Amino acid sequence: MARLAARFLSLIGLSVLSVSTLPAQMMGQMGGPGGGQAVRGTVTATAADSISIKGDDGASYKVVVTNNTRILQQREPVKAADIKAGEYIVAMGQTDEATKEVHAGMVMVMTAEQAAQAKARAAEMQASLGKTWITGKITAMDEARLTIERPDKVSQVIELDENTSMHRGGRGAMMAMGMGGQGGGMGMRRNQDNQQQGPPPEGEAITLADIKVGDNITAQGALKGNTFVPKTLNVLPQGGRRGPRPGGDNQQAPPQQ
Repeated sequence: MARLAARFLSLIGLSVLSVSTLPAQMMGQMGGPGGGQAVRGTVTATAADSISIKGDDGASYKVVVTNNTRILQQREPVKAADIKAGEYIVAMGQTDEATKEVHAGMVMVMTAEQAAQAKARAAEMQASLGKTWITGKITAMDEARLTIERPDKVSQVIELDENTSMHRGGRGAMMAMGMGGQGGGMGMRRNQDNQQQGPPPEGEAITLADIKVGDNITAQGALKGNTFVPKTLNVLPQGGRRGPRPGGDNQQAPPQQ
């Protein structure tokens, strides 16, 4: 449980907005407990089966918990009723934007210091979105120019060049993105002796011809003039699965936001 809590704490910084709107497929691929989206905010009320919060975006959310929801405080399991008004939580699960309900797979009660760090990381990543990294769904392609609908609903055109490394699946690019492009523990594998073994697999190498409209991507790079040029680009497998892209009789519906 302690290891799971530490892993979740490192994922908290993945939210590029006060309330994360990363695609569910992307969060699941990155190993987020419960998959779905992360909602963060201050607790206003609690009950045995729910936690009411005021999100960082000012909206009110109801976090629905069940017997299968993991609720951790200081890396120890607690019940929803043990959480006090005024405390800060991050809930990971499936969010219904219409009803503002989050069906949580995991809830982390954070200390004031952890909350401040998470908010600072979110602000840092939001500021660098579209400048040093980008994530979102491809909505149009014109040869090597891709139009990306970012999580903040901004459309941005990026341009691949001969130096762009492209992969499908794998965790390397997404873990680096999750750590704000700075690397870190989530980007390293360890053996049974807890020794670092280098970065995780990059995934299947692909070319521009393998990238399609509707794909969810994450990329790291830099602005050249006013255009973002990725150094690395990672395409998430449809449905969060690893391996070759489905085709022919196995073709699946495009991922949903």
